[in-house]
Amino acid sequence: MARGDDHATQPWVEKYRPRRLDDVTQQHETIRALKQLLYGSGGSSLTEKVASLPHLLFYGPPGTGKTTTALALCRELFQNITNRETLQNRVLELNASDERGIRVVREKIKRFAQSSIEESVDAQVPGFKIVILDEADAITADAQTALRRTIEVHSRTTRFVLICNYLSRVIPPLASRCAKFRFKALEDGAVIARLEHIARTEGMGPLPPEASRLLAKAAAGDLRRAVNLLQSCADWARSADGSQRVLEPEMVSEAACMVPASVVERFYDICVSRNEPVTACFEVLRGGYPVDELLRQTLELLLLDSGTPPAQVQMNDLQRSAIALHMACAEKYLCDGATEAVQLLAFVANCRSVLQASS
Repeated sequence: MARGDDHATQPWVEKYRPRRLDDVTQQHETIRALKQLLYGSGGSSLTEKVASLPHLLFYGPPGTGKTTTALALCRELFQNITNRETLQNRVLELNASDERGIRVVREKIKRFAQSSIEESVDAQVPGFKIVILDEADAITADAQTALRRTIEVHSRTTRFVLICNYLSRVIPPLASRCAKFRFKALEDGAVIARLEHIARTEGMGPLPPEASRLLAKAAAGDLRRAVNLLQSCADWARSADGSQRVLEPEMVSEAACMVPASVVERFYDICVSRNEPVTACFEVLRGGYPVDELLRQTLELLLLDSGTPPAQVQMNDLQRSAIALHMACAEKYLCDGATEAVQLLAFVANCRSVLQASS
């Protein structure tokens, strides 16, 4: 059930975004370390050590709680500020993928860092502002260099929380000025537990185990994707009279654009069998399935195959590795805008070449 009119129209990823550090899913080591920075060895009151809070760098796969943790951290830092306008003057949240150049650093961030802080009579309110810079790895190298200088100059009054998917895309002089925290891809069990909580709250009832498993599998450790998929499936399962049907595994497969197992097995058989013409992969293409998802599910079969049907091909680890590399190349070319049919044909030909060379 909805929690009120203000929540009814929100996407579920926002509606169920954790608001406290303790509610963040699975990132136990990171949350423990952050709470140690805020509260010391125990208690719920901020310690004097908060004044020396370092700049932070959160990195890891998408949908693992990096932005949520940054926002929850700000709420706990400024929990004693009740005036909404004052709170907004203390926290600046930017998404670097919208504005990647040096201008955003020189104008928005620098202007915010230079602004004065309204004095607080509450000793529990830290005497600094927070800048949350999401997708920091999308900023140009020149802008990162300028940001490094801004961090140095304004570190007394401003703390920076940088968030990125790829640590290697943040220049070392910038990364070295931050305490780094790695966010792990979520385990299926943690994803399923969160989805079941949301489903119960929304009046969907208990999720069927197979549907839960498919949701977690499609999300691949990305809780944001899992929640979005659950909301799509819930809308699909809702009848015209507002009643909720049981969430079927087929609904999840359709919503996640997953390729049916029979099609994946057919394509895998084409890749490794000499008895199938290469052009048979056009049969798969005619189904209209997303090729990137087809390759991802084929990789699962490749890693699990032990010479059992449908392929009945014995492969050693070297062959699997070579085929996986060809698959990575095909995915890269698809991301660059290559033709799907050409990439599928090339991948099938490369698979057969690897197997023939070792036979």
